Amino acid sequence: MKQAAETPQQVGPNAGEKPMGGLSVAMNPALQTLMLMSIVSLATWTGVQANDVDPFMLQAPLTEEWWQLPLSVYAHSSPDHLTGNATVILIAGGIISLSTSWFRFHLFFLSSGILAGVSHVAVTDAMGTAAPVLGASGAAFALVGYLLTSNTVSSAVLEGASIRVVLSVAAGVALFLTIQSAGMEIANLAHFTGAAIGLLSGHFNLLRPQQWGLLDRVSRS
Repeated sequence: MKQAAETPQQVGPNAGEKPMGGLSVAMNPALQTLMLMSIVSLATWTGVQANDVDPFMLQAPLTEEWWQLPLSVYAHSSPDHLTGNATVILIAGGIISLSTSWFRFHLFFLSSGILAGVSHVAVTDAMGTAAPVLGASGAAFALVGYLLTSNTVSSAVLEGASIRVVLSVAAGVALFLTIQSAGMEIANLAHFTGAAIGLLSGHFNLLRPQQWGLLDRVSRS
């Protein structure tokens, strides 16, 4: 009597984690992010018509109306604003989503977007020219930065480099990326912060499973 072949079971902190490439399109975190951006942006444009966009804009003081923190990352001021960021996120985020989990992708996107927005509002407020901000450009720059330093070529170039060198390179590249998109009505500081977060995160491969084994186990429980 034939016995069924026994399938070897994976053990360890990443056991049971499936790559995003094997999941359905609807479960892809990059596409889910684009959907959230569209929904929140539509709500924002409805608020514009009603002269009430405050819930969707991150503005000083940061200690009030906490819901502005997440909503401002997904909200956009116009269809052109939404389309521009969505294109970057679809490309960079789509590539990253193939080698990370749903949980890590969304946490990275939202946290980098919030930190980018907070840096812009906090610095402009300290300078006496407080400017509100909305949009996912900070998070989009973080995704691009992550791609630039998480690949094998970048890893080989910076292998063995001191943290001071890594920080200097990240700051220089982030400044370059920011200058390329700089403008009078653009949140340049948010772009710089997002790019710096992404470059450093990519260098340390923070979105790889082995880096977040404990959190991945918690997210699957």
